[in-house]
Amino acid sequence: MRGAIENPGFWVERGIPLEDENVLTLSSELLQSADILDRDNPNVLGALQLARNVHEFALLPDDLTDDGVDYAVQLSGNWYRGDSRLTVTSRDEPNDPSPPAQVSMAAPQGRMFSNGVLTYVASVRNIYNEEGVFEKQASVVEVVDFSDPLVP
Repeated sequence: MRGAIENPGFWVERGIPLEDENVLTLSSELLQSADILDRDNPNVLGALQLARNVHEFALLPDDLTDDGVDYAVQLSGNWYRGDSRLTVTSRDEPNDPSPPAQVSMAAPQGRMFSNGVLTYVASVRNIYNEEGVFEKQASVVEVVDFSDPLVP
């Protein structure tokens, strides 16, 4: 292997060469174009986010901000690997491609629970010893405060 193109999502569905210098990649989350003229250092030229892979959805309390918008939070991303995000959306536009706020987190097999402005994400983490050998799994709970949904 020489260079590698990072592509979010569980796997790349397609890699489509365009002449000798470009390739399109399509994953479950993204369509992107890369310049591969330098095979050791491919350069991503642009990307288009596809619909978010939402696993959990919860409404946040009404009137948290002065902008008159009511918000919701989504747990999205790769459920199995844990490349996850808590995404704030307006209730009226949950599929907005440019959400007002996101929190990235490693949450393999994550589940989301909400209680008012607090959102809890429970997940499973693999624990490795000093030699890098898997030893056990641990449960992790992370808490995010959405009292200001635009700055979680």
